[in-house]
Amino acid sequence: MDRLAPHLETLAGEVAAFTARDDLAPVVTDARPHLRALTAATGRAITGLLEPGGPGPAPATVRDALAAYARADSRPAAVALRRPFQQVLPLLDGPSRAPQEQEGA
Repeated sequence: MDRLAPHLETLAGEVAAFTARDDLAPVVTDARPHLRALTAATGRAITGLLEPGGPGPAPATVRDALAAYARADSRPAAVALRRPFQQVLPLLDGPSRAPQEQEGA
């Protein structure tokens, strides 16, 4: 769980920074439905990691939501907003399947 926190903090920082900039605020506005879906799916996956039996289907839901967002918006700022989710995704598969070192996403 400790490995998830920095990526989620990065997302929060990116959203705050982008919202404060007139040129990037529309990207955040457009991303809200996707970020809500990704956040909800990620929350379910994290909850699954804490419950007996592992994460279940929740990581697949995160992958689907991430793919939907990628299809909807390819602007560089949108890619930056997706990156924390991409980095968290391998960790959501559970400790036995998570890589020891994160490679660049």
